[in-house]
Amino acid sequence: MAVVAVMLSPFVSGEARAQPKSSEEAAQLSYNEAVALMGQGRFADACPKLVWTIELKPDALGARVALGTCYKGQGLYASSWNAYKEAEAAAEKAGNSKRLNEAREAAAALSPKLSTMTIVVPDTLRSLPGLTIKRQGIVVKSEDWGAAVPVDGGTYYVHVTAAGKRPYVQGPIDIASSDDRRTITIEPLTDAAPEAIPTTSPSSPPPPVPIAAPAVIPTAAPSSPPPPEPDTSVRTFWTVQRRIGLGVALAGTAGAATGLVFGQISRGKRDDSHENGHCINGNECDDVGFVLQEQAVAAGNVSTGLVIAGGALMAVGGVLFATAKSSATSKAVKSATITLGPRGALLHGTW
Repeated sequence: MAVVAVMLSPFVSGEARAQPKSSEEAAQLSYNEAVALMGQGRFADACPKLVWTIELKPDALGARVALGTCYKGQGLYASSWNAYKEAEAAAEKAGNSKRLNEAREAAAALSPKLSTMTIVVPDTLRSLPGLTIKRQGIVVKSEDWGAAVPVDGGTYYVHVTAAGKRPYVQGPIDIASSDDRRTITIEPLTDAAPEAIPTTSPSSPPPPVPIAAPAVIPTAAPSSPPPPEPDTSVRTFWTVQRRIGLGVALAGTAGAATGLVFGQISRGKRDDSHENGHCINGNECDDVGFVLQEQAVAAGNVSTGLVIAGGALMAVGGVLFATAKSSATSKAVKSATITLGPRGALLHGTW
């Protein structure tokens, strides 16, 4: 028995880990960037930064009010109204009368422009077991059935399902961005088709068994000497060992190629961490930059490990392929096992 073992240790980057800024500083930086983008009319770029600011600092009432203004700048009046109402509730809870009045007045001014969708569910359908109504893939709660719910402008589909009923889809429903009020009534659902039960046809009597004619026994011809035994020692090129060697080499090539992909991902994450001021002076990063730096280091380690492991497997496969003999009398590999792990690869073979 011969055993070939390859142990690999991933290369650990020696670059110092970036130290993140506090969540409050990161929230302030994201808010400042959003305000600057809104000043340039780039609302689509500004709104995600405001959402991120609120996630970092939920009590940032100014960011909540600004998010409503940002959505309004995109023409998403329903989203803007919802953001104002959430800012109003947060300000009331915090006891901030200034922000409370600001959000309340903004929501009231926006109400006449809202487009709404009312989904009417007849009483005959409400009692159906498992009745589920979705608008754009989001479940409509039963308390919202029959209510005028503000929606942004766009194309909508309403999906209805219930136990034992055929799924029902209503749409497309095109709604304008403002002052468009639609009422959708759910139609009665039809029963689902029962599963088909296979039927068997009446059995027919088996066909009559033909009576075989008497067999004619031919006269034996003079015996001839048997043909010579074929030469079983024919040489073959693709022995089991060569096939295993080729497979190991291909696996190594795939691993090395995957490692190069992870290397590009690592470089991209590191470059992203230095954009938009997420990281400065090499190791001072906010929360976003810190996460990107961590992802870059992890991808770099995976890349190094895969490239080294792939190269080693290519070398092992080449040795197996080159040392195999193209002879039927040569001893072929009886068994081989390849085990891959996070820190290396192990190949066992018996030949």
